[in-house]
Amino acid sequence: MSDLITLLTVAVTGVVGIVVALIRDRANRDARAKIAVDLEILDKLEVQSESREELKKSIDRRVLELAGAGGKTRDFFGISLATLFIGLGVAMLYLVQSLGNGYWIFLHLLTALFFLFGVVGLGESVKKTHRDERGRKVTLPPRGA
Repeated sequence: MSDLITLLTVAVTGVVGIVVALIRDRANRDARAKIAVDLEILDKLEVQSESREELKKSIDRRVLELAGAGGKTRDFFGISLATLFIGLGVAMLYLVQSLGNGYWIFLHLLTALFFLFGVVGLGESVKKTHRDERGRKVTLPPRGA
């Protein structure tokens, strides 16, 4: 039984690591392509245009974020908690499957709830965003305000 749990833990960790790496690489490529398009548009705008200044500020901000100076972080406590919930879901699924039929089948609902909390929590915690000193999300004022 412990060999199966170890195997499942390694498999889930590996799959999550690969998916996160692929998503991050794709997001970086998309950001670079958007910056390149905006730079072409910037060259075509009039020099004294107000929209040129706004576009230039936007490009500068995105380049800084891409370079890592944007001040955004991930919530590592949330990632750990979400991983714990997903792990509990995997362990409960194994437990429910090994117990067989009967009323134990209703534990699938609790298992699904653990998975749901874990997946939603992981999705919210993995996003890089501005945070205060305690790790809570900070809502920045809209641009131009």
